[in-house]
Amino acid sequence: MIHGFALFTLSLLAGAQPPPEESTAGTDQEVVVEGRSAESVDRFVAALTETRGERQLSRWNGYICPRVLGLESGHAAFILRRLQGWARELRIPVATRNCRGNVVIVVTSDADEFTRLLVQRHPRLFRGPRDNLASPAEIAQLLVSRPVRWIAASDTGNAEGRPIYDRQAFIYGASRLTLTSRENMAFSFIIVDANRLTSLRWGQLADYLSIVALARPSMDAPYDAATILSLFRLRDQGGQAPAGLTRQDLAFLRALYSTNPATRAHDQRAAIRAR
Repeated sequence: MIHGFALFTLSLLAGAQPPPEESTAGTDQEVVVEGRSAESVDRFVAALTETRGERQLSRWNGYICPRVLGLESGHAAFILRRLQGWARELRIPVATRNCRGNVVIVVTSDADEFTRLLVQRHPRLFRGPRDNLASPAEIAQLLVSRPVRWIAASDTGNAEGRPIYDRQAFIYGASRLTLTSRENMAFSFIIVDANRLTSLRWGQLADYLSIVALARPSMDAPYDAATILSLFRLRDQGGQAPAGLTRQDLAFLRALYSTNPATRAHDQRAAIRAR
């Protein structure tokens, strides 16, 4: 299925255009947000840790192999370096050669039509070996026109990281505090509308795409200025958007990748909130 995505993507990118040059204007500045309430932190953590059913929170427990398609090589390399840099800071292994892309960012001047054809040609959007059908709600959400949209997939493995086949886990240890499984991110497919990137800096866009790729955020949550995920809403409202990943974004990512993945989703979220 991933291979099919790649062939489909390459076939439609001949006319893709990079963002307008004015998107590179300005300099990056750190945005500091103080005094977050417990309720706002709860909402933020919940919005960035979407799960399906009773599954555990997913994260990259193996390597990432990022690819950026549809951009001029210099801009694509900038986004790749930024994403890879954040991944390495979080101690996520980064593969750069002879690897099959599992974080694919597509920049296209016709994102709505691209997505429509993607859904039409690949109705069984990749989810995982046990249940790779995306739900009708997920398909409908992906088809909504927006500057950036995405779909992610995960596989369930045992607590040591080995894959689970035929619903059977290979149990190497037991604990009252931990489970014998964890949810491993397997694929992130991100579609960027090149026509809706005006008034952005490349650093803002790269950091926005980085948190989308490294976490599992909701596309519809009402994000505020404490996170780079508010980028397009604040821009459209004439407000000042964060210049890059904020302190809250970094705190979340560091907590997600330092807490125990072999615990229940409720306990994982509690550990993230505490950190």
